[in-house]
Amino acid sequence: MMSMFRGTLRGIWAMALTLSSTVALANVENGITVVGKATLEQAPDQFTVVLTLEQRTRIITKAKAKIDQQTQLLTRAIKAMGVEDEHITSTNLQLVPIYPRQDNHPHRVYIEDDVNERESAVAISVNKPNKAKSDIAFDIRRQVSVQLSDVQDYEKLLDKALKIGVTRISPVQSGIRNADKLYQQALSRAVANAKAKAQRLASNLGVTLGAVKSLSEHAYRAPGQVMMAAESFDMARKAKSYSGTDQITAEVTVTFGLKSN
Repeated sequence: MMSMFRGTLRGIWAMALTLSSTVALANVENGITVVGKATLEQAPDQFTVVLTLEQRTRIITKAKAKIDQQTQLLTRAIKAMGVEDEHITSTNLQLVPIYPRQDNHPHRVYIEDDVNERESAVAISVNKPNKAKSDIAFDIRRQVSVQLSDVQDYEKLLDKALKIGVTRISPVQSGIRNADKLYQQALSRAVANAKAKAQRLASNLGVTLGAVKSLSEHAYRAPGQVMMAAESFDMARKAKSYSGTDQITAEVTVTFGLKSN
């Protein structure tokens, strides 16, 4: 009886060893898949801001002439700060009609007492439309986008824009000029990171790292920082400029083959 039990244990142990060897062989054949990442940080060196010039009027030609004049003055002021022409862009004139509100309220009803009669007389007043209210006004606007290389120039630009008559300013977006070059560097480091991971895992498994079986790149683009969103020039002038750092990240997934030692 005891001999039969021992024989059964030996059989189970042999099956376990065989199964373990089969799994290990399958892992070697399938390879190992790892994810590699790398991030580079750099202070932003370009700052984009959009300035809006706008007029509300019923006479389009007069407002257009005013905005054209303001655009010329703004462009000259920006160039005087050392900004090149290629970093200044302006949109075409935008025309948005503003329709008057319709009076949807019911006509007012007045109750007038007749001193000679016991019953009350009812008088209905009719509101006649005002011709001036039926006129359509227009919002005429143009946006000027400026790309600055120094964040300190932003505050100088605010002062000039305020004097010229700019009415709105967009959030300031920061970025890196040579972002593509930095991304390629991060990509190389991500691949090296994936290989180092795979080598450590292979060493722990007691196998040797083989050739690359597949590699995929995960597109990733870090958004530029929003430095400041100003609803008015008073808020913009009181706020402090801030640049900080931007991050550029690359990520890859690599499958390596494995060799048994």
